[in-house]
Amino acid sequence: MQVEISEEAREAIEDLVREGDFSSASEAVDAAVALLVATRGGSWTALEASLDAARKDITEGRSLLLTPQSAGLLKRRIEREGHARLAAKKQV
Repeated sequence: MQVEISEEAREAIEDLVREGDFSSASEAVDAAVALLVATRGGSWTALEASLDAARKDITEGRSLLLTPQSAGLLKRRIEREGHARLAAKKQV
């Protein structure tokens, strides 16, 4: 099969081969096609399931609205808990 590609795609493939990421242009194209096939299948299904679960949590009130103020509070809480865990590990 012969395929025409854009100049930008050709240059990108040449760069990948030149930099040693792939041993040939065919190998680079095969990897790109494999990635497209993989992301078209199960990965999207898992992402959609995660988004559905998140939407359900939001609908059922199990969520937190992040504003600049609440994000700051959350950051400080995470930092405090992280410091406390580190201190506890040092005592062991």
